[in-house]
Amino acid sequence: MNRQYEQVQAFHKAFGIEMPDKPQMLDGAKNIGNKITADYLEKACRVMKNATTGGEVNRRASWMLEELVEFMKSETVEDQADALTDLIYFAIGTFTLMGIKPEALFDIVQFANMGKLGPEGKPIY
Repeated sequence: MNRQYEQVQAFHKAFGIEMPDKPQMLDGAKNIGNKITADYLEKACRVMKNATTGGEVNRRASWMLEELVEFMKSETVEDQADALTDLIYFAIGTFTLMGIKPEALFDIVQFANMGKLGPEGKPIY
């Protein structure tokens, strides 16, 4: 997974997105707008978990949504990292249930994203 990290890091660098040299928390957990959104999504997650329809798609989506809500409500870098790791784990688990190995697909997305750079290496908007 470090290769994918480095690929996304290269994309961020190409697009001038600043990245820290050491782990740090993303800000916004205490932002009232994020809290309201997280509360709304948490309610949606409960509805999904109680649904009797939707099958495995609904079940997997509810677990991933739960991790997104946890990420939004996190107040430490450790909590944010935990939520993101759980989200990745659920996403990869979903690939396994679909019988799909995601690395080649990730490479396709990376190639398409890096294709958004012009000939001189500058982003095309």
